[in-house]
Amino acid sequence: MADTKLRILIISDVNSAHVLNWVDFLSELEHTVTLLSVRPGDLSNAEVIYCDPGDVGSRIRRIVAHAKFLWKEWRLIMNGGFDIVHVHFLRADAIGLVATFHPDSVITVWGSDARPVGDGGDGRRLWLKKATLRKAKLVTATNEFLKLCVHKLVPDIERIEVVSFGVFPHELTSTVNEHDSIRFIFAKPNLIPLYGIDLLIKAFIVVSEQLPDVSLTVVGDGDKEFVDNLKMKIKSNGIESKVIFRSKLSRAELFDEMVNSDIMVQPSRWESFGVVMLEGMSVGLPVISTNVGGVPEIVRHDVTGKIVPADNLEALTTAMINLATDSALRERLGQEGKRMVAEEYNFKIHGNKMNDLYYELVTKPKS
Repeated sequence: MADTKLRILIISDVNSAHVLNWVDFLSELEHTVTLLSVRPGDLSNAEVIYCDPGDVGSRIRRIVAHAKFLWKEWRLIMNGGFDIVHVHFLRADAIGLVATFHPDSVITVWGSDARPVGDGGDGRRLWLKKATLRKAKLVTATNEFLKLCVHKLVPDIERIEVVSFGVFPHELTSTVNEHDSIRFIFAKPNLIPLYGIDLLIKAFIVVSEQLPDVSLTVVGDGDKEFVDNLKMKIKSNGIESKVIFRSKLSRAELFDEMVNSDIMVQPSRWESFGVVMLEGMSVGLPVISTNVGGVPEIVRHDVTGKIVPADNLEALTTAMINLATDSALRERLGQEGKRMVAEEYNFKIHGNKMNDLYYELVTKPKS
C-alpha cells in the first residue's frame, strides 16, 4: 500500500510558507495534491481552487461567501475521490467541521488556532473547534505544547500526534560572516507587541550604548502607527543608522538576511512554536528568546541559545550583551542549534511521519 499514490485535498492558504512546504513534499512523493485555498494563488505542482471564505465585507456578504465556500468544500469531499482531506490551521468557522465528513480527515493545529481563550485565544465559535477536533479521524499538533493545548480544549479527543514544522535540507547552510560588527536580527510576518519587538528596541538602545559597533535588522510588517512609534523611539535615541527595517521579504531574501547576521533575538510574550527561530538555527544563529509556549522545546537554554523571562528588559539586555561579546559562546550555541535542526527538525523526518499516518488511516478498516 505504501507504493500507492494518494489523492490528497489540503484546505488552507496557498500563500502560507508552511502549506507550500507540505505541497512540495507530498508532490515529491508523487501524491496528487489539490489545494482548496482561502486566498487566491497558483502552484505548478498542485491544483489550486480558490474560494472566498467570507472574511471581509458586510455581514450578509460574509455569510453568503462562507456558505458558498462550505458548499464547494462539501462537493469536493463528496465527489472528488480524495483519499485524505487535510485541514491546516483550524479556523473559528465550519470549514474544519465540514472536512471531518470525509472518513479520513486530518486536522493540524498550528498555534493561535489552539491558543487557550484564557491566554488571549480566539473565543468565537469555540464549540465548532471542539466539535471538529472530536470528529476528525486524526489531529496533529506541531509540538508538545500545542498538543497539551488541544488536550485542554478537548480532554476526550480520540487521537492526537505531534508532527512538527521543519526545515528542508537545502536550507541547512552555514553562516559565514566577514563583517566586524555584531548583527542582531528579529523576524516576524507581523510586527505586533505580542512578539516583543517594542521590548527589543528598548534593549537594543541599552546594548548600543555599551557596544557601539552593533546593528539590528527588523524583518516584518506591522500597523503603521505602531511601527512609526518604534522608529521615532529609535531616532530620538540617535541610533537610526544602526536599525534597518525590512518588509515583504521573500523566503530566500529572509535566509540571506539570517546568513549575514550573528544573533537572532525573538523576545515573544506568547509563542506557540517559533518557526523563524528554527530557521535561524538552521544557518547557525544562536537564538535569544523567552520562556513562553513551545519556545523552550527548540531554544534550549545554554545549549542552542539563551532563554530569558518574558517582558524582562534587564535579562534580555544582559543576554544580548553576553552573546555579542563572546564569540566562542556564539559559535558553540550556533553549531549545536544547527546540529539539532538537522537531526530533529529536518522537514523530511516529519513529512515521512505524516505520510505514514496517511497510509495508516487509508488502510485501517472503516467502522
